[in-house]
Amino acid sequence: MDKNEGLDIKYINSYSEDTLLETGQFDYVTVLRAWHWFDSEKTLSEVKRLLKNDGTLLVMDSGFLSKSKLIKDTLEIIKGHMPTGQLKPAGTKAESKQTINGFPIEWFQEWKENNFDLQETYKFTYTVSFSAEEWCGRVASLSWLTGFTDQKRTEILDGIYNHVMNEFGEIDHPVEHGCYVTILNKG
Repeated sequence: MDKNEGLDIKYINSYSEDTLLETGQFDYVTVLRAWHWFDSEKTLSEVKRLLKNDGTLLVMDSGFLSKSKLIKDTLEIIKGHMPTGQLKPAGTKAESKQTINGFPIEWFQEWKENNFDLQETYKFTYTVSFSAEEWCGRVASLSWLTGFTDQKRTEILDGIYNHVMNEFGEIDHPVEHGCYVTILNKG
C-alpha cells in the first residue's frame, strides 16, 4: 500500500518487549488490538525507552458489537470447535473482572505505576459491511482461532462461510464495531 502512495516505509519485524529501535527518538508509540498479548512490564519498559520525555502512548482496541444472527451463528460455530465449548477473553483480558471503555481496570493501575499519566480515554462506534468471504477474513483475525492448526482454522472458516452463504445468501452484512482509545503521557 505504501508503495502505491509513493512512500518508502521501512518495516521492522520485532517484539514489543525488544523493538531494536533507537532510544528516546519517538513522539508516539501506538498499540492496536494487542496489549493483552504483551508481557506488559517488559513492554512498558521498552515504551519508556523509546519515547521522548514528553512522548505519548496510545493504546487502542476494537471489536464487533452487533448481536446479529450473523455474529451469534459465527460464535456458535467457533464454540463448537473449542476444547471447552466456551469462548473466553484473550490474554490478560481473561483475568479482569471490570473494564473502563473496553480496557481492563488493572491496565490503568499498571500504566500509572509505570509513570504514564492518563490524558484521555474514549470510545466510538463504526459500521463495516462484509460479504461472506470478507466476514471470514475478519473472523480469521480473532484470537480464538490462533490455537488451532492451519488446517483446523481453514476447516472452521470454511464451515462459517458455508453457513453464511446457506443462511443468508450473497448479501452484505453491516456489523457495528466499537473502537476504544486510551491516551497516556510519559511521566
